[in-house]
Amino acid sequence: MNCPTRKMKTVALIMCDDGLYSGGLKTKNSIQYFHPKIDVVIYGTSEIERVKKKYEIDDSLWSSAPCIIDDYLELNGKPDLLIKIDADCLVLDSLDEVFNLSYEVASARNDPDQVGDRDERHNRPDIIRDIPNWEWVNAGFVAIRNFDFASRYLQKVLDYKNGVEYALKDYGKVYRGDDMSALNVVFRLGGFKTEILDKLGSGLIYGSSGNWCSGVKYGETVNNWASWKNIILKDGKPFLGNRKVKVLHQGGGIFRGKLNYDLFNDEFRKYV
Repeated sequence: MNCPTRKMKTVALIMCDDGLYSGGLKTKNSIQYFHPKIDVVIYGTSEIERVKKKYEIDDSLWSSAPCIIDDYLELNGKPDLLIKIDADCLVLDSLDEVFNLSYEVASARNDPDQVGDRDERHNRPDIIRDIPNWEWVNAGFVAIRNFDFASRYLQKVLDYKNGVEYALKDYGKVYRGDDMSALNVVFRLGGFKTEILDKLGSGLIYGSSGNWCSGVKYGETVNNWASWKNIILKDGKPFLGNRKVKVLHQGGGIFRGKLNYDLFNDEFRKYV
């Protein structure tokens, strides 16, 4: 297992209001189980409200990720590595790729293999509308070494929020998931050395690419984490199909009761 050294400062940054704090604590505990030297910082309700006022974020919080990152860096300085991770994530194995791969910014796939080449252009920013689904990344897990990326990410979100630019011109408004749009635009076109931690063919899951529900048609209301019931242990490690699970990310918006252990089968529940 590779871990940050004592000389290397690694911070994991979580945003989690006090009403959902048990979820944030599960995320924190799962990180520190595998990587006790990582400093885990949770932005609770008071910090979130302060950041909302500072950056004029509305209650949807869709544009909050880069604002939280910027606020932390302004108040605390730059670590060697900052991992922004959502409060509905569980770390299930050592994050070797995060520490060992060469990149300036890394993230995780948004879509599972089951999405395939389904037409998602209506959900993509105009400027990168035709990228393959397996290269669209999720804002729930972002690892940053070059903090110019954080500045560019923040500026893109603020431009979307303030109407300087539009992620989706066809809609004539800011796409509500503008942190995802901004992340992908800067990740794709910003000139940074990037890495998709669970890229197609890697045999890994680092987030929401482990979420799917079979037997439904596109557009139907589904339980996107139904797949979690199929997680099994191979040699003591969690696998979903033929992919090793490093991180699970529930996603699906903000609601109570996330990361409920009933989402897992009996064998895997004991592991968690």
